[in-house]
Formats: sequence, structure tokens, C-alpha cells
Amino acid sequence: MKYDSPRDFADFTEKVQMGISLEDSFLSFKTIGRIAPSLYKSSLAFYLNGEASGTVKNIRTNSLTAVSQSGQTFIELGARVMGLPDVSRTMAIAEVKSSSTTCRDIATIVASINNTPRNEFLAGLSPFVKYRFKGDLMGLLDDFVADGSIESSVGRMDIDLLFRNETGTGVRFDGSLRSEGLHLGQILSNDILGELTLNAGVNALFKKNGGMDVSIDSVRVNKLGLNGYDYSNIYATGRYTDKNFNGSLICHDPNLDFIFQGLFSFAKGSGNRYDFQAYVPYANLAALNIDKRDNISELSLSTSAKFATMSGNYFNGKVEVKNASYKNSQGDFKIGTITLQALQSNNVYTTSLNAPFARATYSGAAPLNLFVE
Repeated sequence: MKYDSPRDFADFTEKVQMGISLEDSFLSFKTIGRIAPSLYKSSLAFYLNGEASGTVKNIRTNSLTAVSQSGQTFIELGARVMGLPDVSRTMAIAEVKSSSTTCRDIATIVASINNTPRNEFLAGLSPFVKYRFKGDLMGLLDDFVADGSIESSVGRMDIDLLFRNETGTGVRFDGSLRSEGLHLGQILSNDILGELTLNAGVNALFKKNGGMDVSIDSVRVNKLGLNGYDYSNIYATGRYTDKNFNGSLICHDPNLDFIFQGLFSFAKGSGNRYDFQAYVPYANLAALNIDKRDNISELSLSTSAKFATMSGNYFNGKVEVKNASYKNSQGDFKIGTITLQALQSNNVYTTSLNAPFARATYSGAAPLNLFVE
């Protein structure tokens, strides 16, 4: 410890120089909060090894390792931390030489910074996967930029992202990312999904209540595994928020030529809405593992839809398929235009089907699906 005069202790955080050697030392922000009130509400704590020097407000280290209380997060870095003990204004510049963590521990650490509830969606992602990060970090403790690469057993991702803990709202990610062979199915515990390789600009908010708000810009997907087939040449823009998606999607895969523009709204119970247009010049359903009944199964069509599924699972709106044609091992079939419309007015339910191969109309005091049952 170095100081010029005992009077320097009156301004301890700025004038007293310290040299610190740490060996399995436990640091709790709540304990520090007894002398730095701005830290008292934070429950962040970790174990430290290494050396650091400087004042409380300006600390440097060339080699420091930190381990979370759970032991699931490890980081080795060189860093400069400026602004303590005022955690809300503390700035850190760090070179992360090596690190590893889990999504569950990241969610716990982020919540502990301001002692807020843990984001359970983030905590539930790939619970048994260790992620390793190497790169640079700069910013506040709960508002910082990360530039580097993340590697794991489920793939690799290069990131340049702003991470922000928005008090009362959730955790926000804003920036660009590039993935290489990232296995979505293992991350989201979904057997239908496979590997993902993409370049994207993204702004995502993982909300406190578990919801998501994701805006995607200029996304290019070079590979997307879905139902045992690897799609390629996919481009997308749009926004997903609280089970609502509004955007556009273009695919020029060898087995799927597809353009989509519209809105999907998914909600439990009533209120699901669909309003979209799609053009499918070519879809090889057999190659895409959608139709496994024949080794030849090809479809072409355009469609527009505007409908809602209401309580009781009945359909209200209109779906129209135009210029539909289908080919299988038995030959080519020109299907033409198919229109399905369902309306409900004054407790009368009407459903009509108009197609080259069939015409039908139903009208009754209950939806068609209940009548069939």
C-alpha cells in the first residue's frame, strides 16, 4: 500500500495505491457494499487468483482468473477497471485469454449484478454444454461490448455484440454474429433442428418474464438442418416478439424455391392470427423429407391467407391456393385454384370449399370441426 500522506485515507479510493496478490480469494459485492453503498444491492460474488495494482478507482491486472460461486464459469484475463466503488459507472477494458461457462450460470451472474430474478429462458438453453469465449470486452459491468469467438461442442460463433442488462425489462443483445456448424437442436433441445451456419445482424431482448423480442436484419443462412435435410441460401428480415413474427423469407435451395411475406401470431387458446402471401415455384417434398410416400413428390403453387383460429379451435378467414400443380411417380397433376373460407356471424358458422375437384358448403350453429366430431 502506498500513499503520500495519512490525509490520503480521507480519499482512499482515488489516492491510496494498492498491490494485491490473490489466492482463492472470495469477493462479494454485497460485502464491499458496506463501505460502497452502491454495491450493496448486488449479490455478485466470485473467487479470484492473480495480482492487481492501483487505486480502487483505477485497478490494473495483467493476469487474473475468476471463478463463479457455482464453479461453472471460469475466466482468465488482463484488465483495467475504472470507477469503483460506484458500480453503475464502473468501466472495464479486458482481454479474455480463455474462459468457459454455461447458459445457466450466465443467467445467474447477470441476475446477481442488480439482484434481479434470473431469466429462465436463457438459463434453460443447452444446460449441459460448456461455452468457451476468447476475445475483448469493454464497457460497464452490465452494459458492455464483446468482440470475439465462442466455441463449444455444439459449434462455433463469432460475435460483435452489445450486452445490456435493462433493469425491470431483461437482457438485451445488439450487434452481429456469424455461426459455423452451430447445432440448434442441442441448444434448444429440439430433435427436428440440426446445424446452422449464418451471418446476421440481430437485436434481441430476453425478457424478465421469459419472453423474447428479436429483430433480425440482413440474415443469410448458408445451412439450416431441419427434419433431416440441410437447407441453403436462405435470406430473412423481420421481428419476433412474444410469439408474433412479422417479416419476409426467401429461399433459393436446390430443392426449395420459396418467397414469403407476412405475419404469424401464436398464442395459447384463442387469438392466433395468420396474414401472409407465399410463392413456391418449386418444392421437392421427397428430398425435403416432407413426403416419404414416393421418391418423386414435387409441388408448385402460390398462396395467400388471412385468418384466425378462435377459441374452440375453429377457423375464421380465408386461404387461397392458386396455380397449384403436383408431380409424383404416377404423373403430373394440374390442381388449379383452391379456396377455403370460414365465417362466423350471429352464431352461424359457415365453411365453404371451392376447388376443381370438389365444392362443398357447411352452415350451422356450431363450427364444422365440432359437427364432424
